[in-house]
Amino acid sequence: MKWLAYTALTVAALVGLGVWSVMPPSVAWEGRTPHCSRCRAEVRPYSRQCADCDRSLLWVTTDEECRWCLSKEDADYLKDAYVALELEENAHVGTLRQFPKAYFVVMEPGACAHCAGLGKVQQGDAEVTCSVCRGRKQCVGCDGDREAVIGSLGAHRAALARAEARRRALRRSELTRSPVRHSSLVDEDVEALSGYVEAEQIKDERGSPLLKRALTRAALAFEALEEAKREKVVPGAGD
Repeated sequence: MKWLAYTALTVAALVGLGVWSVMPPSVAWEGRTPHCSRCRAEVRPYSRQCADCDRSLLWVTTDEECRWCLSKEDADYLKDAYVALELEENAHVGTLRQFPKAYFVVMEPGACAHCAGLGKVQQGDAEVTCSVCRGRKQCVGCDGDREAVIGSLGAHRAALARAEARRRALRRSELTRSPVRHSSLVDEDVEALSGYVEAEQIKDERGSPLLKRALTRAALAFEALEEAKREKVVPGAGD
């Protein structure tokens, strides 16, 4: 029986090698741009063949580090800098007043940089759903894992479908003179495109890049801490 098992393993290995040898190579990625792995010519997204040298290609996705949320180093710095100030929430002054204590101490890598992964933000006296992640708590750009997927046909099609849905809504609005429900359109974009580079195309209700709002708020948080350090804020200063 041993010789049968040995023969089966040998045959399986040979078949596997044969399949591997005839499989087309994957595209070669240079940043976000796919290239032919033989002639290095740029290839059309999702194409299965190089237009320059006719080589068959196996389309594969890749990923890149998310640029729209905080790294572990950034998140740790945010927490440590806040704790070092020994602040109570009622001691917040200046720009720091715009952020709850939880923003600094809860922030984790991959969290939505607008709400620090809380899913909600303070708006005046009310607590409202985060206008960037729509309450999902994770970064829309990478869906929380710090890696944004490049070359996903599904995400590409979803982006095209959502763009068409937006055009139809705008045309319908013009014909009926009824307002477009922008928040609904953005919600569906976030749901469909989270975790893919196509998420960078999402615009908020005001027509501004959605993810840029999150990064702008995170930058403001760092500035607020630096401002507090310079002013040597101490507990009770805001009373």
